[in-house]
Amino acid sequence: YPVILIIENHCSIEIQKRLVKILKTVLGDALITQRLPNLDPSVLPSPEQLKYKVLIQLNNQKFAPVLEGNLSFIEHLENLEDIVRSRVIAPELAELCVYLQNIPIHEKAKAEKPIVFLHESSSLVEDQFLQETKNNPIDFVQQTTQKILRVCPNHLRHDASNPNPIPMWNCGVQMVALNILTEDNNMALCHGKFSDNGNCGYVLKPNYLISTNQTPINPWNPQADYEDPLILTIKIISGQFLPRSKSKLTDVPDPYVKISTHGLSCDEKIHKTKYIDNNGFDPIWNETFVFHIRFPQLCMVYFSLMDYDVVTGDERMAYCCALVTMLRTGK
Repeated sequence: YPVILIIENHCSIEIQKRLVKILKTVLGDALITQRLPNLDPSVLPSPEQLKYKVLIQLNNQKFAPVLEGNLSFIEHLENLEDIVRSRVIAPELAELCVYLQNIPIHEKAKAEKPIVFLHESSSLVEDQFLQETKNNPIDFVQQTTQKILRVCPNHLRHDASNPNPIPMWNCGVQMVALNILTEDNNMALCHGKFSDNGNCGYVLKPNYLISTNQTPINPWNPQADYEDPLILTIKIISGQFLPRSKSKLTDVPDPYVKISTHGLSCDEKIHKTKYIDNNGFDPIWNETFVFHIRFPQLCMVYFSLMDYDVVTGDERMAYCCALVTMLRTGK
């Protein structure tokens, strides 16, 4: 499926031209440089139609002004500095923006030529996302049916921690940027979300995030009777040859299992088994837990194998996360 490269451009015009040459040389035929033939230009091609392709998205569509040849050297440098500060885009780089145009969320794209269709895409930081969705959540969800939205971590996350992607997915956001090097609980949720389609990076939205005009949904306050609840019963039986936590390689674990569901607020719940003292070889729990899930298409179940430690705090030893709709009925 396609890869979208979102270019944060802070380069001079000459460096941008070099960037274009590098992109074309490295990506070759995979790089989208013109629209796919025999398709409606007003409709964004599907991921299936864009298989094995790379799309470029830019921050803005300002073209670089042409510098006149009779300028003095100092005037020439001043013009270049103005160009860099204003973040204008070299024409060669702008031409690679074939389908997607990044615009502020409350603005409409203005194409210079009426025959050119650029599909709108907006980027928000997590704080801005929370503000937008708290003010008018239903309108925000409807916007996701008309444009591509991307949410990025707050700039203050200097520790490379990740925001919780669940509220963003609940609101229909197509792209949630996470720090992939930080293997925390939120990254585990991301792995579980996209395991539904072979970890290819694309999954289908549920119907109530597509037909929003027919079935409007408030992700922060969903109607509890929207669907008959799915009864999910999970029995934790036992474990064998459990791994030790990375920071306690010489310590025998005191394992327990934490099961949590993540989705809309009405579906979120946490259960824990009892912990077993000093037994990572064959702990036995035999505990059963019941979850009532009203929006299974948006809900994930997250299994965490934990090492209980009252002094230094519990530590995760292993995990597994998957969409509820992926689970198979046991016997």
